[in-house]
Amino acid sequence: MHGRPGVEVVGIADEHGKLALGPDAGRLRLGDQVLLIPGHCDPTVNLHDWYVGVRHGRVEALWPITARGASN
Repeated sequence: MHGRPGVEVVGIADEHGKLALGPDAGRLRLGDQVLLIPGHCDPTVNLHDWYVGVRHGRVEALWPITARGASN
């Protein structure tokens, strides 16, 4: 996982993921943030208000999701 030594993504689905913590991972606590870099954009994008563009750890752009709340 990006920036978290000892943390491995072992399962992923559209809305959730599963992490495995190795011995050097440290403890993750409620409210801790993790960065996952998706391999693609899927149909769940309409569940969110914004794309957040991050470069070098800083928010560089916010793009509204115009299909917010849309469904077939």
